[in-house]
Amino acid sequence: MIKQYNNDLLTVIKKLPMNFSGVLNTLIEWSDMTEEELAEKADISEKTIQRLRNTEPDNVTMETVVQLCIGMKLPPVLSSYLVKSSGKSYMMTEQHIMYQFLLTSCYTKSIHECNDMLAAQNLKLLGRQNRIT
Repeated sequence: MIKQYNNDLLTVIKKLPMNFSGVLNTLIEWSDMTEEELAEKADISEKTIQRLRNTEPDNVTMETVVQLCIGMKLPPVLSSYLVKSSGKSYMMTEQHIMYQFLLTSCYTKSIHECNDMLAAQNLKLLGRQNRIT
């Protein structure tokens, strides 16, 4: 079972292109999700997902990348590829350290559960929630 899982991840990694939209498209396909499902699970608009899939974004935020990873429930090795392809890197802030924690240790949790953890640490929430507070 573990061997098959690792082989599955390696197969995906070998198919990943070098650009963000290509990596995102490959990972959405691997996750077997529709744009509508991902929009709901990542708390991102479908329009934003379509834009990110079809053009190379020059202004994608770390928050958006984290939301996409959480929405797809990407294993840490795959999340790291999406982060890297975005051209973004983690800053040494409490917020970004928490993002790394979420992507490595809580990647099977929902965006709402992750936001509960962020709120408990008095950190900015992900998704539409961060515009409300």
